[in-house]
Amino acid sequence: MADFEYNFSGRDFTARFEALIARMRQDVPELTDLNHSDAGISILRLVADTVDKLNFYIDEAFAEGFIETARFKQSLIDIAKTVDILPKLASPARTTLRISRLEGVTGAITVPKYSSFTRADGVIFLTDVDVTLLAGQASIDVNATQGELVTYTLDPEDFTISTLTNRAMYNLGVNVAARTITVQHGSPIEMGWSEADGFWRSKLTDRHFILELFAEPEPINDEVDTVFLVLGDGTQGMQLPPETMTVTFIRTDGPIGNCGSGTITVVPPAFTEILSCTNTVSATGGAYAEGIEDFRRRIPRVVRTQRRGVVAGDYEALIESVAGIKHCQAVDRNWRDQWPHMYMVLFAVPEGGGAMSNELRETVFAQLESWGHFGNWRERYILSDATPVSVAVTCRIGITPGNVGSTVAAAVQAAIENLFTVEHMDIQGTLSYTTLHQTVSAVTGVSWVEFSSPIDSVSAGIGEILTAGTITITPV
Repeated sequence: MADFEYNFSGRDFTARFEALIARMRQDVPELTDLNHSDAGISILRLVADTVDKLNFYIDEAFAEGFIETARFKQSLIDIAKTVDILPKLASPARTTLRISRLEGVTGAITVPKYSSFTRADGVIFLTDVDVTLLAGQASIDVNATQGELVTYTLDPEDFTISTLTNRAMYNLGVNVAARTITVQHGSPIEMGWSEADGFWRSKLTDRHFILELFAEPEPINDEVDTVFLVLGDGTQGMQLPPETMTVTFIRTDGPIGNCGSGTITVVPPAFTEILSCTNTVSATGGAYAEGIEDFRRRIPRVVRTQRRGVVAGDYEALIESVAGIKHCQAVDRNWRDQWPHMYMVLFAVPEGGGAMSNELRETVFAQLESWGHFGNWRERYILSDATPVSVAVTCRIGITPGNVGSTVAAAVQAAIENLFTVEHMDIQGTLSYTTLHQTVSAVTGVSWVEFSSPIDSVSAGIGEILTAGTITITPV
């Protein structure tokens, strides 16, 4: 039998079928009946079809090994884990509560940590620390985190051992809020475990854990991604925890927790007769686990930073890796005339927009002090909220027959407002007039649109982000 060279460039049905026919003519020259109705030719066609499908599966599987072409979120997570980059977990909305005593109530009042104050729709916010209103003190402010407190008591047999890493793992479920977990074991003296960004620096004696996100294959849904508690060290991992462990964390509702000031007003039943409360600032920073496209964009940027902040791009990548931060802009220091001249000017936008909460701001500073080139010299980092710049939109829209003008106008307003969300608008971003026109024109029931404001593209300046101003829509 003669040698036959396989050509990897043609792997579809037609190329494979023609190659099989050529191979048959070479190996069986006496066979001259190549009619499509021949049984042998039919078998060759079936073989070519099967090879075509197998090659398609091979291409799809191969594409999952690259950041640019991976279709599944878990593929991106596995790629990033090779360089110790993890996706951002769900982040809880955070705010500041002002707790006040009711008129006529005297004496000291202690409000324990994790006391639950709620909005009218039942969304829960937990106090971050114990606070006490002293006698004669009218009110006190306390930071609060959105979500419900979860506590697990885990025995060694509750863990599974990863066949790949030999590390102990436990499924914590969905929407585990970043930076809210504590892990302890031992009695009567409890030994604490520390969360790490990976086990690359862990020693055999370290008690470290990481939180790994596992994504559902399809459909991609950031709300149902599962979080695993993983225990390990820098060698072959820990077989099992030494004894019973206590794991405490907050399970958040993500973006549902974002809200304006004055909306958290429901007091726990134990305090209804002596206290009132309200949130003095908006609750911001709430989001589900990092989405696939955001993670795809962030992986190469974080790899390039090498876990240090030097140039502007490093700082942007490092701060945007903080759960709860959506955008960051690092500005050349020459832009700001401030003494001393050695500093980093940084602007940030939390998930959902608005201003950073106290906790989120402190987390960003901790990131800067860990990786920034000024170290823990906090005064050298000028961290500010991005300045919102409202854009008024006024337009007339034509209504196609069979549609209700008010309904179409409401849909147009929702589409315009969506353009100004932080998912679509970046710091120093631009609202393209073409995009605005296309967005409105694409709404069902709109036959034409005419804008009187804006009449051209609108751009934000350094440290600014465009937000929706007054939206006026007149159906015609």
